[in-house]
Amino acid sequence: MFGLSNAASLASMQTLDKTMAETTAMTTAAQSQKMKTDAMNSITDMQMDSASKAMNASTKTAKSIQF
Repeated sequence: MFGLSNAASLASMQTLDKTMAETTAMTTAAQSQKMKTDAMNSITDMQMDSASKAMNASTKTAKSIQF
């Protein structure tokens, strides 16, 4: 019996170890994708902010050149 319980214990630990490794890889992939998405969103926000500032500057310039 002692041998069977050790074998069952080892099989259980191997299964859990494999599952932990898989979930670690899944979490890492998800975090990596989130970081990339966050970076792209940040870049897009900066581009939109720059475009908005340029448009506001053009509007102010146009208003100041009234005849």
